[in-house]
Amino acid sequence: MSEGKEDQSGEKTINRRDFIKMLGITSVGLALTACTRSKERISELSFLDIEKGAILPLEVSGRGKLNVYVDYFNGVDKLVARMHDGKGVTEAFSGGSESIRRMGEITEPELKKITGINTASTLFVYPMTTGNKLDNFGRQEFSLRDNVFALPVITTEIDLVGSAPPAENNKNNSLPSTFGQGLAVGKLNSVGGKDVFQVEGYICDARAVSLE
Repeated sequence: MSEGKEDQSGEKTINRRDFIKMLGITSVGLALTACTRSKERISELSFLDIEKGAILPLEVSGRGKLNVYVDYFNGVDKLVARMHDGKGVTEAFSGGSESIRRMGEITEPELKKITGINTASTLFVYPMTTGNKLDNFGRQEFSLRDNVFALPVITTEIDLVGSAPPAENNKNNSLPSTFGQGLAVGKLNSVGGKDVFQVEGYICDARAVSLE
């Protein structure tokens, strides 16, 4: 992955071309070919933590393409980008597949506005991508507010709407045994002229909310 470039404030921006490739989207929005599953190729698979202050080029609902700064509430797991052969790629979430994944892995470069809640039970946001599979510590009840957005990511498989969610088998044979399609959620604010997505935590079943 290239080193990117500095913006006018002197902060490093992840190169847009690399990030688009990282998330498997071409200039016309088509998914790149999934990673070859040979042993040689798998041995070169790695992941990049998205640190606080990183700038991601994202398609934001209602606003188009923006360079968005990433921030985190204290104790919240970091977002992750999938890397292969030193370059950013993706393997789109697909129920029933078998792959090596990383919790928090971004699956779409889109920030979508949350417009509704699709579950009758209390909906919680967890600081960890494992949700309540390991611990309930730090969970917060989710409430619908203005400017709350969601970024599709890999989480554990948790049923929040009363029917089994799509799942992927973990080829790494480590916990968790299955992955689910979840969401990183938080507010999108303008801070000092910058668009900042502050990740509050994770909803581990993307079907639990409505997005636009």
